[in-house]
Amino acid sequence: MKLRNIVWTIILILVIIFAVGNRDTTNLWFFRNFESPKIVAILICFVVGFFAGFFSRGRKK
Repeated sequence: MKLRNIVWTIILILVIIFAVGNRDTTNLWFFRNFESPKIVAILICFVVGFFAGFFSRGRKK
């Protein structure tokens, strides 16, 4: 197994552990107020941040 895969697996496990520990409900605003578990907000932020970093990286030549 490559080191890169091991690092991604560890990061994913840490994010899941962190998200599961934050199951309280919170008010979110996305063009209107709605109540949602914090886990949803954390996972959405993680996915958006991942794709932002993935698409903003430079191309290798």
